[in-house]
Amino acid sequence: MPLLLPPPSFCRQARASRRRAGFTLVEVMVGLTILLIVLLLGMVTIEIQHQARATLATREQAHRLLETALETLRVGGITLANGPVHWNTPPPAANPSIALDLDVVGTGTPGLVAVALTARWQVDGTERTMRVDSMLWDPALGGGAP
Repeated sequence: MPLLLPPPSFCRQARASRRRAGFTLVEVMVGLTILLIVLLLGMVTIEIQHQARATLATREQAHRLLETALETLRVGGITLANGPVHWNTPPPAANPSIALDLDVVGTGTPGLVAVALTARWQVDGTERTMRVDSMLWDPALGGGAP
């Protein structure tokens, strides 16, 4: 007895109707999962960028404060004493979380001292520091003209 098969046009129509049926549930779930992963990675990247920008802004403020303090120290606007910086002139407007310390060490030459200005601040619970070392000539410390 011969085996009866459906005509070829019927098979083509069945395949075409399956293709037009749309996405399966598995395809939709895979697509949504990929979309969710991409969105989460984007959010993490934005958060990391925000933290880096805040860290760099504070570091830049500390650098400017150190430069200002060093120049003010050279013109006598800061008391030469170990410990926290004591401004003799109005201090510049700066981030209140940045603390400045001054270390003064004699060099053996009258009037010449080594100074180290250190800025300290915290970022996400981690203490950061920046230090500037310089030499300062101060005739009031026993030296004549340089």
